[in-house]
Amino acid sequence: MEFWLVDGNNKKKLRLPVLPADFTVETGHQINIVEVNDFGEYSRKGDQKLDRISFKSFFPNQYYPFCQYRNFPKPYDFVKIIESWEHNSLPFRLFITNTNINKLFFIESFSYGERAGSRDVEFELTLVEYRVITIPKLTTTVKKPSTRSTTSKPKPRTYKVVKGDTLWAIARRFYNNPYRWTEIKAKNGIKNERLLQIGTVLIIP
Repeated sequence: MEFWLVDGNNKKKLRLPVLPADFTVETGHQINIVEVNDFGEYSRKGDQKLDRISFKSFFPNQYYPFCQYRNFPKPYDFVKIIESWEHNSLPFRLFITNTNINKLFFIESFSYGERAGSRDVEFELTLVEYRVITIPKLTTTVKKPSTRSTTSKPKPRTYKVVKGDTLWAIARRFYNNPYRWTEIKAKNGIKNERLLQIGTVLIIP
């Protein structure tokens, strides 16, 4: 078994040198419970929740016989990379060989600290699944051009933000290229792309 972490641009790959002793995956659905007069409670299955996975291990300061490979980065080089991913707006991929785990995640929490005297850095990661939103295609009505000449400028494309939207997903929808999310960010003067307000009308350049 191997633990691989790959950044959102597929340029940097990290393999954990020491396997976690165990890991926990949390899945589920929202269950809505309704109470009906004279009939009691009944449940109704809602939407699927985002998967969460957590594990802990350590970044060794030196090679040990149980390490999976040699010449790994220094402990705080690992920490620096993971912290950069934590603050990045793009998800990264976690791939665990010999399992069915091969998904995009965001870092929900990352904690670390040193073992006494060894300079090894213990850490714990909790990840939450990044899920691509499937948005139905918009139907457009083609109007016949007016016979009268007009000098009015065409209206820009707009999009109203709904629950669960990200600039990554919106760019994928309009451009079929999620990496053009920065164009939408710049056009709309968005300072923090991770804090999209529901109902905000975005201009699509």
